[in-house]
Amino acid sequence: MSRADREQVFVLHRRAWRDTSLIVEFFSQRHGRVAGVARAARRAKSAFFGLTEPFRRLEASWVRRGEMFTLTGLEPMGKAQRLTGRAMWCGLYANELLLRLTPRDDPEPELFEAYASLLPRLQDPRGQSNVLRRFELALLQSLGVAPDLVAVALLTRRVQREQ
Repeated sequence: MSRADREQVFVLHRRAWRDTSLIVEFFSQRHGRVAGVARAARRAKSAFFGLTEPFRRLEASWVRRGEMFTLTGLEPMGKAQRLTGRAMWCGLYANELLLRLTPRDDPEPELFEAYASLLPRLQDPRGQSNVLRRFELALLQSLGVAPDLVAVALLTRRVQREQ
């Protein structure tokens, strides 16, 4: 059995489980992507009610037996990130990339910081594409599959337009 106390996390995804609980996927600074059960989190009187929204930065505590943890504490860190419109879709895309491409229990502090800096920058519609591409590049680098852009730039010829 392992325990984590006041770990910085972001909520990536949540889904209903049983009558009143949720299964929550977190992206943690020191533990990577982790999943667990927030018991009774769908009840209005629960201490977790309303805190498990995507893009939310939290301090989480949990007890773990096996692959899944049981959430024991959850505290908000700062104001909630409210993404709307295109910013929300970009944020959901980033969350999906993390869910599909990162292995569980593999800490990536640099990737965590890249994600943390991505969310507030998505609010500016003029820079959304650029910050999203930077996050994708950071993700590819953390997975070890990013191209060496300097080498590619030095070895390739200029792209020529057909006339």
